[in-house]
Parts: sequence; structure tokens; C-alpha cells
Amino acid sequence: MMVVKKTYEELEQEIIQLKNIGAKRERAEKALRESEEKYRTLLENAGEAVLVAQDGVFKFANPKAETLFGYSKEGLASQPFTCFIHQEDREMVRRRYEKRIEGEVLPEVYPYRIIHKSGQCKWVELKVALFSWEEKPATLCFMTDISDRKRAEEVLLEYQKAFEGSEELISTVNRQYEYSLVNEAFLRYHCLNRDQVIGRNIVEIIGEEIFKSVIKPNAERCFKGEPVDFEMKYYYPEYGERYMQMSNYPLENDDKEVAGMVVVARDVTVSKIAAEGLKESEEKYRSLVEATSDWIWEVDVEGVYTYTNSKIKDILGYKPEEILGKTPFDFMLPDEQERLFEWFGDILETRKPFERIENTNIHKDGRHVLLETSGVPIFDTDGNLSGYRGIDRNITRRKQAEEALRKRTDILTERVKELNCLYGISDLVSVPGVSLDEILQGVVDLIPPSWRYPEIACSRVILGNKEFKTKNFRESVWKQAQNIIVRGKTLGSLEVYYFEERPEQEEGPFFTEERLLIKAAAERLGKTIERRQTEEALQKAHNELERRVEERTAELMSVNEKLNQEIEIRKQTERDLEESTQKIKLFAYSISHDLKSPAIGIHGLTKRLSRLYGNILGEKGKTCCDQILKASQQIAGLAENINVYISTKEAPMTIENLNLKELFQMVREEIAPQLNSRKIKWSQPDHLPGIRADRLSIVRIIRNLVDNALKYGGDALSEISIGYQKSDESHILSVMDDGIGLKTGDSKKIFDTFKRTETSRGIEGAGLGLAIVKEIAERHAGKIWVKQGPERGINFSVSISRNLQLSH
Repeated sequence: MMVVKKTYEELEQEIIQLKNIGAKRERAEKALRESEEKYRTLLENAGEAVLVAQDGVFKFANPKAETLFGYSKEGLASQPFTCFIHQEDREMVRRRYEKRIEGEVLPEVYPYRIIHKSGQCKWVELKVALFSWEEKPATLCFMTDISDRKRAEEVLLEYQKAFEGSEELISTVNRQYEYSLVNEAFLRYHCLNRDQVIGRNIVEIIGEEIFKSVIKPNAERCFKGEPVDFEMKYYYPEYGERYMQMSNYPLENDDKEVAGMVVVARDVTVSKIAAEGLKESEEKYRSLVEATSDWIWEVDVEGVYTYTNSKIKDILGYKPEEILGKTPFDFMLPDEQERLFEWFGDILETRKPFERIENTNIHKDGRHVLLETSGVPIFDTDGNLSGYRGIDRNITRRKQAEEALRKRTDILTERVKELNCLYGISDLVSVPGVSLDEILQGVVDLIPPSWRYPEIACSRVILGNKEFKTKNFRESVWKQAQNIIVRGKTLGSLEVYYFEERPEQEEGPFFTEERLLIKAAAERLGKTIERRQTEEALQKAHNELERRVEERTAELMSVNEKLNQEIEIRKQTERDLEESTQKIKLFAYSISHDLKSPAIGIHGLTKRLSRLYGNILGEKGKTCCDQILKASQQIAGLAENINVYISTKEAPMTIENLNLKELFQMVREEIAPQLNSRKIKWSQPDHLPGIRADRLSIVRIIRNLVDNALKYGGDALSEISIGYQKSDESHILSVMDDGIGLKTGDSKKIFDTFKRTETSRGIEGAGLGLAIVKEIAERHAGKIWVKQGPERGINFSVSISRNLQLSH
């Protein structure tokens, strides 16, 4: 087989292509790192808990997740994530995680319980998505704390249990006589299920005849806002014919309009039969009287008890003999006596029966007992009124139950309104494409109907310099407010006002539950605003990244076309530059040598002239000799500094471990005579670390900066201070003095070659010292800078990279 050897030009072209590919990849990787850093910053500041689950553990957790669980990132990653889930939910979450990783489509949002580090159980709502993390399948999890919402739902469930557990038949109907709510007792008596009742008309359930004759007339009174009590007889499939005590209560909507009624039916068949038996037979009457749980009595025309059954003991605590000879008024409160005394006189005059008269009596132990009294007149054989016979029923518990039911209904209604408000906010923020302004206005409109008195309520959201308020908004002294906090900062407030005064509650006219609701709404707004800001920042970063990628791609295409031509041009330029550099170095060395040799000769001849003929030169001649000596010294020094500057740029560095304290001390000893003669104080840190650098270079830095302070500090110089600091990347050496310092504008040019300041006039120097320090700093991956003292003095600082590698 024939082997084709590539030419030098072909190999060189391939190398160029490889370099181009490497450059493109490096730029792409840099852009990717910048993008990742932006996304990571956004996640770290997100208002929701954000976690990444992979291989059964949390690989990533933002600060909000640490707060939610009470663990650090390391703690969350130290064991399987199922350890942080409530035991009853653990298996469910694990199965869903495994199925999702395997690619099965599952609900993206669902709630479960977690265990906080303190042991507290919390409910969270999880939003999860499958994605790739470090080239492996993982799940991205967004968690929101919904513990408050769950507690509200549990309260609602308790009220529902109380409603369903009642033995009374409870139902609600609208003004079209359609059932909207029934309890289990209602369904049991009618032998129906809920689907057969809800939405159907009363006529379909109980029949048209009893509806028209009994139900409708009483319902029409109730729809006018009046509670109505009445009795009716009805046949139930399982229980037969029953006597029912009916109570209708008006049911108002948010506008305080009667939209329906609550119907409570109690089975009073036993007591009704007992009352009717009184009319049929004395024996039957006596038997029923003693067997019934109600108090049966008789009074004469003066209202004095002539008979009572034994149930008086159970109801009022008295024995029958303690009652006989007394009147009902003897067991009543004064106000009750006054109210019923005149009424009883009218009853005696009319000789009419009476039914269900409520009156409060005093139990023997002092308790108040509410009785419901019914009675019929008793006539002798001549038709004269001889008294009244009647029945008292203890309705204390029933009234308490009715009041409790009313309160439960009120509380349930309020809780439903509050839940509807929170669900409404959740639905609002979930609408795709909805703006933040639309969300804030929507929340404002949702708030007033959820308060106890919506007809006089208004609300407002203040966010920055924006306001969102209801159409009827106006401020008043009856105010409830909550700050809207985003990332720990107060950005605005949510406010609720009443136009009119209402009874004092836990917080002015407002209730504790309303405080909890406005707090929950403000927290949800804060989280929504935080999320929107995060989403906008993410989208902006994404758009900016795409724009930059497009720009870079276009630039790369353009640059790539010119790159091949430029490479050859650059190679030639580098060759020319190298040749020119060598010529410049040779020229510099030549100039340095040519300057130094004559300068030394001039210095020697002038010194000899001054020594041999100084006595005949005179003062002017001696002065000229001194000036020639100084000038020749400066020329020699300049030549030497040029050599040092060139060697600084060209000489290879030997990076080794250095003892800073030893180097500082060496320089101090060199200048000790000047320090002593000028009474200049030297200070340096007691503890100095070792560094890696070129020894000669660091000595030149310290020596040049200290020499600079001694030369230009002036007569005011009294102290030179050596300092050391370190940053993440650099060692920082500093030389400070309290001399005359710099003039404004000098700090920008002092590091250039052959540049001297106005303050250096008359002082020997070539203007290369600081340029040499700058060159050394840059060769050590550092820099030099200067800072003027507040009144006088100057501080030079030089940074040296901490990442230099030792020379081998």
C-alpha cells in the first residue's frame, strides 16, 4: 500500500483548522458558563423552594428549600429524599418519582406532607418536571408551603361532619324551591341518595298537595326575611306517618338579599301523640304522661299548679310536691314574669289554646332552662273554665343546637368565602399570559366579597408607585392592612377598608380570620411578584443569550473568512516583531554601553581635574566640576537602569518559595544609614507568610519603592511602613510613607518609562524605577497602583498572583 505523506502546508492548514475549532468551542463554553451562572443566581433568589432530585437524592437545593425543610444543602443531600417525606406519603412520592424517571406521564402538580427538621409536619404543593441534569435523567421540583390552606380545608371538613351528623333533617333550597344542600338524616328519612335530590324541586320530592297547602305559604314568609316555625304531618317510606316540627331560616347572599332558606325538620311524633292522647282518655293520658319525657301539668284559673307529672324533676329539679300550690311565674326571671303575666291574663279571657310559647325558667340549682309551653283550656260540666292543661318541653339543648348551627353556618359561610378568595387568587395567577397588573387588580376585586360585611368593604393594593383599587374605594378609619414582602423587602401593601362603623371584634370591626386571610393573600402576592420577577429575569437572560449567540455566530462566520488570511499576516508580523525586538535590545544594550563608558571616563577625568587643579580653578570652576560629576553619575545610573529594565522584561524568572520577612529585613539593613541619619521610622507586620515568586524581582520591587519614598518624600518624611494583605487571587505588598506625596494628575503617568513628576525636580533619577516595578508585577500576573494620603504621604500597592507554579 502506498502511504501518502502530507506536505508542510497541508499539516499547517490542519493545525489552523484545529485552532479555529478550539477557539469556537472555548467561546461557546464561556457563553454557556455565563448563562449557567445567571440561571443559578436566579434560582438562588427564587421565592419558591427549588430542588433537583436524581438517583434518589436531592442534588440541588436553593435557600428557600433550606428554609422549608430546615436543613442545609448538604443536609438535604446527605440521605435519600424520601427520608424528608411524611411516612404515610413516602411510598406514593417514591413510586411517582421512579415512574417519571422511566418516562411515564404523571400529574405534574400534587400535594403531600414533608417533615421539617424540628419535627413539624408541613403540607407542600409540588410542581415537577423531567429534565437532564449532568447528562442524566432528573426531576426539577418547585415546592410551595400550603399548610395554611390545608388547615382551612380541615376546619371546613369539621363543619361538614357536624352538619352531616345531625339527627335533624337539614336542607337548603333557593327561591325556585330547588334543593342545593341536604344532610344524611334527610336522605335517610326520604330513602333517597344525594343525586336524586340535589337540583330537584321540592314538589318532586314531597308532592304537590302538601307543597301548596303547607310548604309554600310558610316559605313565602321566610323569603321576606322572617324565620318561620310550623308543624306538618308527612308519610316517610321507612318511618310511616310522622309529625315534624319545621323551622325555616332565611339564607342571604353577599348582597344581603334573601336567596333561599335553610329548612330544619325535627321528628316530634312521640310528643305529639302524647299531647293528642290527653284528649282521648284519662287513663291513656296518665300512662302517656308518666311515660313521656315532657313535663305535663294542670293549673286552675288562678294559674296555680294542681297537677304535675314526675318529669318536673328532670326538667327543673323539683319534686312534684314542691311545685303544687305555686304558679309558673314563681320559677321565672323578673323580666320573664312581666312579659308573660299580661299575656296569661289575655289567654284566660279568650279561653283559647296556645302553642309553643318560649319562656325562661330557673332550675333548682340556679341554671336557666328554656321551655316551650303549649296548653288547652279545661271546662267543667257546665262549660265554665276551670283551668288549663298543658305540656312543657325542655328546648334548651335544641336552642343551643340551633344557635350553634347558626354560628356554624355563619362560620362555614365565612370560611367558604375565604377559601373561594384564596382559590380565586390561585386560579388568577395560573392563567397563561396574564400580566402582573391584571393579577393585582383581580386580587383587589376578590378581596371585599370575602369579608364579613362586603357591602361596605373596599380594597387597594399599593406596589411601588402604582395603585390598584376597587371602583368604590375610599379611605376611612376602619382599616386592615398587610405588607407585601418580596425577598425580605417591603414593596407595598394590601389594604381593606369599611365605609361604615361595625361592632368591635378582635381587630376593630375586623375578625382574626380576616387578618389571617389578608396575611395569606399578601404572602401569595409576594410570592407571585417574586416568581414573575424571576420569570422575567430568566426570559430576559434567555433572550439576551440567544441574541448574543446569534451575534457571535454572525461574527464567527465573518471572522472565519478573514482568519486564514490574518494568520499568515500575523505570522509574518511576529517574525518581523521578533527581528525588530532583537534589534531594539541590541541597540539598547549598545546605547547603554556607549553611554556608560564615556560617562565613567568623564567622571574620572573631572574628579582628577578637581583634585589636581582645584586650587587654581576658583569657585566657579569647582562648581562646574561638581555639576559634571553629578551629570556623569546620572548618565551611568541611567545606563544601568536601562539594563535592569531590559533584563526585567527578558530574563527568565525562577519561581521559588520566599520568606517575606527576610527580604524586608535585607532591604531595611541596606538603607539603615539613611533611616538613622534622617530619623525615619521603619515599620512592618510581625507575622508574614511565605509566597511563591522570583526572589530578585521581589527584592527589586521593595528596594525601588522604598528608594522612591526616600528620594521624593522630602524633609517631611518621618515614617516608611511596609504592609501585606491577601485576596482570593493575590498577595498584596504595599509601601506607605508620610512624605510630600503626589500632585493631582501625577498618579496616571508615574508608571510610564522616563516619566518624572514636578516634585522630583532636582532629585537624581532616570524615571525607570516605577516602570520596572510595573513590569515585574505584570510578569507575576499582578499590577501596581498608587493612592494619595488624605493630607500627605503616598501608598504604593503591588499584587502578585497566588497561583504561580514553582520552577523545576
